Amino acid sequence: MNTRLLALPLTLGAMLFALGCSSHVEMPVTAAAMPDEKPKGDVLPQAPMPRVKKTTAELLVGKWKKVEPVSGTTHTSEYTHDGKAVGTSSDRNGVRVRALEYRLIGTTLAFTPSDANYSSSPKHAQQRTSFVESVTEDKLVIVLVINGRWTLEGAREQAHIRDEPVERWLNETWVERHRSVYERIKGDK
Repeated sequence: MNTRLLALPLTLGAMLFALGCSSHVEMPVTAAAMPDEKPKGDVLPQAPMPRVKKTTAELLVGKWKKVEPVSGTTHTSEYTHDGKAVGTSSDRNGVRVRALEYRLIGTTLAFTPSDANYSSSPKHAQQRTSFVESVTEDKLVIVLVINGRWTLEGAREQAHIRDEPVERWLNETWVERHRSVYERIKGDK
């Protein structure tokens, strides 16, 4: 009889175990069980939109006042979105305004008409190239590189003064580098 009393619970336990394994039992799904799904009602904080850095062309647009080097001339430059540039200089002799078109190629400012890139006098000729060294919301640094050479008249004059062959002066070239710092005129961004 003791054996039957002991066998009955074991048999019932085995049957219940077998039934539990073969039947479908629904279990509640938790967020931990499904990490790819967000629980309803919970809102995760959103990261701020990344700041898009402005390009050199975008930063260049605006009105700038030359602050370095200091001279007796007040100079402003204005660059527009549509490729127009206006330079204004004023000194004791009056105000001069020059309107040009520009293209920004990399960091090089190419001006039109092309005579803005060249200068000549009876004694020498120059090719001018302007580069944007740096530009921020408030500060613009432009470097002007001038490549110069003597004209025939200038070479003859130099040769005569120094008692040297004209060819020596016709072959001479030079490079000048001028760095100008501008500040954005307030209220113009």
